[in-house]
Amino acid sequence: NLLVSVSEDWQSLAIRSVASLYRLRGIIAFREKVAERSINPASSCEETVDIQPIDTGIIQYKSLANEGIKVSREALNIYAPIAQRLGMHRLKNELEGTAFRVLYPRQYSAAMSLYQNNLDKMRAVAENIKDTINQIIHEDDLLNIHAESIAIYSRVKEPYSLWRKLLKLRMRQLEKDGKSSSKQSSTISIADVNDAIALRI
Repeated sequence: NLLVSVSEDWQSLAIRSVASLYRLRGIIAFREKVAERSINPASSCEETVDIQPIDTGIIQYKSLANEGIKVSREALNIYAPIAQRLGMHRLKNELEGTAFRVLYPRQYSAAMSLYQNNLDKMRAVAENIKDTINQIIHEDDLLNIHAESIAIYSRVKEPYSLWRKLLKLRMRQLEKDGKSSSKQSSTISIADVNDAIALRI
């Protein structure tokens, strides 16, 4: 909020946010090239890796692991919130998802698997609720007299946000189990995330 309020040129903040996403994509592209060449990922974190920039002066780093962590944390803590503040929600989601993939590849794979397995069901539920509410609104004559236009949007929670919410729910469950005498721990699923599906009118 401070960066947005003190900046005279909001476009520069937007460009910086896009540049952050560009760097993250470059890191992922490099990792994929390393994997194709059958280089051990563990050793690449300890050794200095030199690559040529994709575009002169845009992406140039020597340590893949350190640079990936730095750029990803900047994306999550600075540029994604800026993009959200500027109303650039698609950019915000891409920054979070790509940084998540770079920082926590194993958790990213698990979250994406869970997301893809339930995506069609969640979209179907969202569309069904959207159609129902849309019908109710358009049948309300009084509302339509006072409202010039009404739009309904539905969304399914992105993998990164879903992962964070599941982590919070899991921590609460562990705290609850710790206070309980029962040794059995309940499982957490997407169905436990209250805002996995949301509507905006």
